Amino acid sequence: MMLLPTHTCFDDAIETLGEMFTASHNDYADLRLVHGLVRLPDGKLSAHAWCEFEKNDKTYVVFVAILNGERQHFVGERAEYYDEIRVVETTRYTVEQAALENRRSGNYGPWLPRYRARTRDAKGAR
Repeated sequence: MMLLPTHTCFDDAIETLGEMFTASHNDYADLRLVHGLVRLPDGKLSAHAWCEFEKNDKTYVVFVAILNGERQHFVGERAEYYDEIRVVETTRYTVEQAALENRRSGNYGPWLPRYRARTRDAKGAR
């Protein structure tokens, strides 16, 4: 199974956060939007975004990727996901914090300059 990036992970993540919160906010009191830096295969750092929640004493991630040409949501254990994408640093936002940052900035992120500097847009690509 080959998962491909959407190249819209910040949009995907905040939209997923809103969908999960709206669908069942009582079950996701610990729901977080996560912005992070990950190490690419060539060793460079890249900004990335996903959601996390806890259930039965485990932490899970929710992310969007493309499989067989279709955008899909995937859920996995945080430790495995972090190993797979080589997470170097993270910043977590509650639903309320993410909403405030979104309103303040007028965008879906990343909101921290060190993450913004590691996005495709910062390199002039689209």
